[in-house]
Amino acid sequence: FRQIVVEFLRPPTHSDEQIRSMKAKANFPTDIGRRLRFENAFCRAWDLNLPPQQQHDVRQHILSYMLVFTTASRMRGIHPDGAPGLFDHTYEDNQVVWKPAPEDAAGMPAQAYGMQNGSADRAMGCLLV
Repeated sequence: FRQIVVEFLRPPTHSDEQIRSMKAKANFPTDIGRRLRFENAFCRAWDLNLPPQQQHDVRQHILSYMLVFTTASRMRGIHPDGAPGLFDHTYEDNQVVWKPAPEDAAGMPAQAYGMQNGSADRAMGCLLV
């Protein structure tokens, strides 16, 4: 069991209407995780746990987000056309990474990619907030 506390120091950046508009402009699904764990006016928290070598389909990031790794992990990026090699990163257990999204992220193909757990022998644990 693990508790993760996130404190938001200002109101949400985008209204619900703006987010709906951004989703409509995206070229790929915007549900960035495998399972929605929590949602309120400030954030959505997604579960992205992948067994060894398993892939997660292409998703498009339209909002800034953070990754909270709950296991030491190796994440490989997959281009929208399915080609491997977009990125290959390793993360420590408890590592947090902030990923700011450009204002026009919904229209940017570079904000869309798939992922693969790069480990052959351990699950990848990650929350996206």
